[in-house]
Amino acid sequence: MKSELQRDPRLRPDMVSGLLAVVAVGVVIGAQIVMLSLATGAVLFAGPLSEGAALGTAATLAGGMIATLVIGLMGAVPSAVAEVQEHGLAALATTLAAAVAPLALIDARISTAFAIIAATTLLTAALLFAIERLRLGAIVRYFPYPVLAGFLAGSGWLLTTAALGTVLGTSSDLSAWRALADPGALARIAPMLALALGMLIAARLSTQPLVPLGVLVAALLAYAGARSAGIVEATAAAAPAQAATFALPVPGTVAWDRVLAALPSIAAVAALSVAGALLNIGALATAVRARIDTNRELRITGLANVGMATVGAGPGFVSLGLTLTAHGLRVRSRLVCLVAAAVTGAALLLAGPIVAWVPPFVTGGLIAFLGLGFLLDWGWATRRQMPLGDWAIVLAVLAVTAVAGFLPAIGLGLGLAVALFVVDTMRGSVIRFDHPLSEMPSPRERGVAERTLLDVEGRGTQILALEGNLFFATGEAALRRLHEILRGGARGLVLDLSRVHLIDVTVATSLAEFAAAARDAGLDLSLVAGPENVERALERSGLPVDWPVRMPNLDRALEAAEESVLRGVVDEKASIDPYAILRKAVRGDDALMAAVLSEFTRIELAEGALVYAAGDPSDCIFLLVDGRVWIDDPTRVGFPLRPMRAGTVVGDVALLLGEPRAADLRALTPTTLLRLDAEVLARWERDAPDHALAVHRLIELTLIEKLLATNRAVALARR
Repeated sequence: MKSELQRDPRLRPDMVSGLLAVVAVGVVIGAQIVMLSLATGAVLFAGPLSEGAALGTAATLAGGMIATLVIGLMGAVPSAVAEVQEHGLAALATTLAAAVAPLALIDARISTAFAIIAATTLLTAALLFAIERLRLGAIVRYFPYPVLAGFLAGSGWLLTTAALGTVLGTSSDLSAWRALADPGALARIAPMLALALGMLIAARLSTQPLVPLGVLVAALLAYAGARSAGIVEATAAAAPAQAATFALPVPGTVAWDRVLAALPSIAAVAALSVAGALLNIGALATAVRARIDTNRELRITGLANVGMATVGAGPGFVSLGLTLTAHGLRVRSRLVCLVAAAVTGAALLLAGPIVAWVPPFVTGGLIAFLGLGFLLDWGWATRRQMPLGDWAIVLAVLAVTAVAGFLPAIGLGLGLAVALFVVDTMRGSVIRFDHPLSEMPSPRERGVAERTLLDVEGRGTQILALEGNLFFATGEAALRRLHEILRGGARGLVLDLSRVHLIDVTVATSLAEFAAAARDAGLDLSLVAGPENVERALERSGLPVDWPVRMPNLDRALEAAEESVLRGVVDEKASIDPYAILRKAVRGDDALMAAVLSEFTRIELAEGALVYAAGDPSDCIFLLVDGRVWIDDPTRVGFPLRPMRAGTVVGDVALLLGEPRAADLRALTPTTLLRLDAEVLARWERDAPDHALAVHRLIELTLIEKLLATNRAVALARR
């Protein structure tokens, strides 16, 4: 008898194994959300709010479940996972502690804390909706990167301080650091530090995203084993256990005056959360190589935050780490979000027992893991990504956060942001010129056929030159124009940075992201190299030294772009008419053209052969029919060779002036030339004036083209 799997063709083994993989990854991600929610609850509900830790954890779990369901099921990335984020967590915890400290009743404290959290999440949703409505998804670029990095580094300091307070039983401020003077304090925080450092090292050294979670699970198992064996006593949790049933506080017990007093901090945390959401959405699009409508994702994230506010959870958005965990394991199904939400929901029912059972060193270790990670990523690692002056801003915001708190740091950061914005915007437009290649030809001499092709096909290649200082504000117009060129279907782009003096890490990172997108789209991108400091900034941002192709100057870049256009249109021999200029000279008279050509002598040359040498008498002109030749002038030191292709007339100026050849002419490839001797031209001038007139028109057209090429070279030199 066949098994159910064999009888039902819809249940193939690969489908079953894929389903099991999705469930397994969903369970693991759900477990990570539970652990992070535990840390979030402990940070927000510490000190005067410690009795609400279980309720705060339950609210965070409920918020994470809502965020994962809304963003995971409606967002552009199928395996997207969302949670209550830690970007503004430390600042929100500081705000809560200061707001409820004057309140005597615990119910009033907890209710007021939830009101502040919900107000922060609702304001975050409102800002997300406003940005989406105004189509300002790129607004994060207007916030100075060093200031944002300083805020996040300061959050790391506050989280680390909260971890100490959780283990030592102090408030989450400088008193936690002063408590380290107690001789027994180091022994109490040692397990916490060991766990935090173990997870941090695992996260930095391992390419497997589940390794840090494994370290945490190992610590929990070790604690459970030691506890059951009687090696350690049952450790009381940081907060007493509460009922597992989740219920919102009664609004009547909220101290609304304290909520109003906290509005500046609420606005700051909401703004920081919005910036984090924008950064994560942008980074996710780059990481998974997907085309994401930022404004649509903002609307979905706003809806998720409305739902999260109803359960008293803090602001949340897509989690880059958790989403890439599923993506890296090749699991890209919305079922992952359902499984992770189910795991989170199950933990929600057990929030009280979980808080009661998990020892403080584990909760503190989780918080310290997040805090130390922020300090390393945003306080230390940014030194390699930005100039020393920008990094000094990061350290200044971090130092003010550590000494005076988050609100003074916000004031400093906003002041620096305004100062930088004013300085940058005063510099004016950074776009020097923006033209298609057909309007900016190179100074290289080209035949009529080639120039005609470039006038048509060169419209698909854009030349964009930037100048001045590229900062977070001034660079936005240039970045917007770059993406317009990419979306417009251009085949090629020459980006000239030769007159860019400075470039900050925000624009450099955005340029590196644009180059990656251009490469994926098949855009032929070349870069006219800028000053050494600009090149260093681009390399620090992740732009490879071999992509895009660097050009030493704009002339060389234009020549290379033209060559690329000519190669990409059609086969050269089939597309270029070497007789186009002669046909133009005889004005379409085929009989006259045949008569003139009958007096030309055909010459076949091998690669490298000398056509004539400097000093030779000028007794003929040449029409290049096939291949390439170049004029090698030893007197023009530092100038590139001047290659010429089919359809070009050579030797005309020297023939008219009656002077010796000024330079060597060599065959760059196997070449075919047509030679017309001066004595033939002299005979035509006596006996066949129509033939002679055609040749003189040929020389006239050639000289006009050379004059136009010279004018273009002069115009380029003045740009």
